[in-house]
Amino acid sequence: MVLVARVVLPPRAGDRERATRLRQDVAEGFRWVLQHAAVRTLVLTIFTFNTTYGAAWSVLVLYATRRLGLGEVGFGLVTTAIAVGGLVGTASYGWITRRVSLGDLMRVGLVIETLTHGALALTTSPWVAMPVFVVFGAHAFVWGTTSVTVRQRAVPLALQGRMGSVHLVGVYGGLVLGSALGGALAQRAGVTAPFWFAFAGSAVFVVLIWRQLGHVAHADERPERSRRRGRALITQPVSVPAASARSAAPRSRSPWPGADAAGRMASWRSSGTTPSRARCRRRWTRSWCCAGSPRAR
Repeated sequence: MVLVARVVLPPRAGDRERATRLRQDVAEGFRWVLQHAAVRTLVLTIFTFNTTYGAAWSVLVLYATRRLGLGEVGFGLVTTAIAVGGLVGTASYGWITRRVSLGDLMRVGLVIETLTHGALALTTSPWVAMPVFVVFGAHAFVWGTTSVTVRQRAVPLALQGRMGSVHLVGVYGGLVLGSALGGALAQRAGVTAPFWFAFAGSAVFVVLIWRQLGHVAHADERPERSRRRGRALITQPVSVPAASARSAAPRSRSPWPGADAAGRMASWRSSGTTPSRARCRRRWTRSWCCAGSPRAR
């Protein structure tokens, strides 16, 4: 701890020299989220699914003991199954992202969480519930890593801290609200009522944002693609047809009638191909005699 406390990071360019207060930073993060559609959808997704998750998991002890018939050791097995799934998801995350896009990974994860609530609401067997907890644990770690990756790629570096505060408000705000709803539902309608609420709410929300998840996952690629397209248009050479170039070129009359012939003779000498004297004489005479005629103009 002492060594870590003595680490000094170099100052970054563009850091604000004035001290900012916490409320101002959080308010600025909220304003930026409201103006950014993709990140706004991501924050709303996190808040909604933490609300449904908090409602179901607030009665997990009662669910394990009363619904599944497990004791204290059995509840420990439930948490162990979730942890095992998390280790599997963490170890296989790189392999998954090399084969599945972030948009599809987010869609699959939300579907898995929705089906988890429905399966736990239906089953009474620990042998069915334990594999469900393992799959959910893998999803939880994969989803957490994916959401952080998408958020950090889409948010500018100067706003990472402010956006992180908004993210935490969505996470813990949803958990607090969901826990209150889950306790009220379990008291009135039984221990499975929070799971049915989580299943229905998650299913409706997934249907509503299904098409937007692809834009959320790749929010950082569209500006980069536009910048690349702009650079390509700037650096692309413009080809002008020869006829247009000749028509656009200004025409100027020579100061004396034989200047054109003299110029041709100079170019012949520089190229090493000198025409005959008779040919030069004919060109010189034609240029001199026809300079004042209407055809020469």
